[in-house]
Amino acid sequence: HKTRLHIGQLVKETSAKLREASEADQDAEPLKKIADAKLAKDFQAALKDFQKAQRLAAERETAYTPSAPKEVLPS
Repeated sequence: HKTRLHIGQLVKETSAKLREASEADQDAEPLKKIADAKLAKDFQAALKDFQKAQRLAAERETAYTPSAPKEVLPS
């Protein structure tokens, strides 16, 4: 749980920094604007993939049931 909160905070901070960079690019060279836009797009794609993997892991975790023989399980 602590790790998820930390990751969420990192995502917020990174998104804010990317927005700031984009806003600061108003007078920047076209190549810098393109590079920053690509960086933001790549970050969003990586974030989407990470969130998908995180959802899948959570689904698998809730669906998991140990399959130990009955004599091994405490009664």
